[in-house]
Amino acid sequence: MWRGSVVTHQARHLSPGTALCIVALGVYSADPEPLRLDDLTVGGLALHADTAAVRAKFGPPRKVYPDSTIEGEGLRLLLWTYADVAFSFDTAGALFRTHLTGPSIPTRRGLRVGDPLGRVMELYGSPHDRSMDGRVLLYRPSPTPSRQLAMHINARGAIVTAIYLGHVVTLD
Repeated sequence: MWRGSVVTHQARHLSPGTALCIVALGVYSADPEPLRLDDLTVGGLALHADTAAVRAKFGPPRKVYPDSTIEGEGLRLLLWTYADVAFSFDTAGALFRTHLTGPSIPTRRGLRVGDPLGRVMELYGSPHDRSMDGRVLLYRPSPTPSRQLAMHINARGAIVTAIYLGHVVTLD
């Protein structure tokens, strides 16, 4: 019994620096989990939500572009823009891609336009692919039903400038 009270007494006298190191090792020792399909959504929307679901969550769009095309892809899309986010829908009205343009709308894990690239690594780990200049990072969900489904991050300097979720143009 006496021995147990000594151990308890010693455990109560950890220095703040030692306690902080123990906590930091526990927090930062695990790698972030791989990107999942539900990481490709914002605001609780389903991956291929329709226009009604987006309108119910975000309200009427600020602008509508009924015949938007993706450069080089030949895809015709419906584009709805809001403050800090744009949604592209395919011809059937299903969400094709989400484009985060400002800090008010975070990803499911909390990444925002304007965050440092270090925050991307904390939340998502190393990318599957990156451009030679490091300005474009690509993360694919695991397992992935399609190589076109991904999170595409643009950066300037060490700051996130845009985030694309869903069907993206790959670096291939």
